[in-house]
Amino acid sequence: MGPSSRARMANRHGVERRALPARARPRGGVKRAFRVHGALGMTFGAALFVICASGALAAVSSDVDWLVHPALRAPALADGAPRASWGALHASARAHAPDARVIVLAAPLEPGFAAEAIVARPDDTLARIWLDPRDARVRGEGPYLTVQRFARDLHRSLFLGENVGVFVVALFGLALLGSTASGVLVVWRSRSRRLLRVAKERASKDLHRVGGLALVAFALLAGITGTWYGVERVAAWADVELTPAAPSIDEAGRARATSEPIADLDTLVALGRAAMPELEVRAIAMPTERRPVLSLLGETDALLARDQANQVFLDPGARVVLGVWRADAMPPIERWVHTVDALHFGSFGGLPTRALWSAMAIGTALLALSGAWIRARRSARSSIEAQGGAA
Repeated sequence: MGPSSRARMANRHGVERRALPARARPRGGVKRAFRVHGALGMTFGAALFVICASGALAAVSSDVDWLVHPALRAPALADGAPRASWGALHASARAHAPDARVIVLAAPLEPGFAAEAIVARPDDTLARIWLDPRDARVRGEGPYLTVQRFARDLHRSLFLGENVGVFVVALFGLALLGSTASGVLVVWRSRSRRLLRVAKERASKDLHRVGGLALVAFALLAGITGTWYGVERVAAWADVELTPAAPSIDEAGRARATSEPIADLDTLVALGRAAMPELEVRAIAMPTERRPVLSLLGETDALLARDQANQVFLDPGARVVLGVWRADAMPPIERWVHTVDALHFGSFGGLPTRALWSAMAIGTALLALSGAWIRARRSARSSIEAQGGAA
């Protein structure tokens, strides 16, 4: 083969293209990164597709429930309009299901949503009661396993259980980080401008490469936060507390809190607000056998903090405040624990950020699936060529 022949090569479609000079060809590190990227895609691509797709649904699952369940829709409350008190919501839920125990009360997620009570029935099944935020009237009842619960459990643990499933999904978070980092290395370690110019036409048609570059920041964020949930699980196995336990009460108080219905919830809410005036109460966790204190959860001016970061704990029988959690007073690790959810699901900006996170998660899921397909096709082609060469 002469020099002019070596200077031109034909691609697999028979179209001639000029060979790259040696200094523009990918280096050894890039080749290794490419092999790692392909191997991760081939091994974990299908599972990452399921995890990312379920995450996309989980991000907007509450809004899907709003569409699916008419009882979850309620007129939006205008500023200053009268609204039902927490005590009225609690009493309405108890009257609707007198044989059940209210374990959680939640304010409307956004304007247009109903308030919600989660109740535990004597047969240990859970149900949701949706309440009008204006007058506490019951708008309807639904199952505990809503779209939101289904999507969150699938995304969080693949239905393998909280103990094992969360750790398994976190391992896939590591795979996502490795695939993203190796993919970025393949593109950006190719230092020759000529190489980038030659690849430009191909890159414009390569949706996998272009999509990966567009979603690299989101993929890294999802991988880091997803892996962190596994760190939390390992810490729990090792009895390392990343967040403090809820305050405890004595045995007499525990028995009273879990056996007697709360009849003066509004008084307890007022007591909690006096202890933490800046708290906008978004939910109330009732005493249970596992957690026999009442807690008010909600929002303050703290940024990127879930409702659990701001809490007032009360002994409902003694009517005393047991403790207060403030997001802006937490040490860094504890604060990070309460920030991860907002970053992972995009819940910090309402529907716009949840929808954006959902769209980017769909894109990441398609990248994982297309990467596995590209790698499988390349492997099959190499196998055929090897067999042809042997023949």
